[in-house]
Amino acid sequence: MVIKAKIQIPKKPNKRQIRTHLVNLARKSVATGSASELIPTNSSTMYIYIKAVSGENATDFLQVKVGSHAVMRLNVGEFLFVPVYNGYAINTESYGGAIVTEYGYWTKG
Repeated sequence: MVIKAKIQIPKKPNKRQIRTHLVNLARKSVATGSASELIPTNSSTMYIYIKAVSGENATDFLQVKVGSHAVMRLNVGEFLFVPVYNGYAINTESYGGAIVTEYGYWTKG
């Protein structure tokens, strides 16, 4: 028995596509000592990308906070790409030494 199926490619774009990039890609040096705002409070769901590009020491790491809650730790060379619900600022803090951080964020369309 042979089953044949037709695959149709939708002509309309998917409603969950990324529509607007607020910051396409940027770099910032994150210092030790206290959390600093990397991405301001968002008014709609967005996707964020953060990468710990380089640090002063092999043991340096970047703590990522959503609002005031520390939820992620990135060692140098690691990255994250996650959706974030609206109403939260993304803060970062370096431990060990300053870390060059690459980041971008986009709204969910």
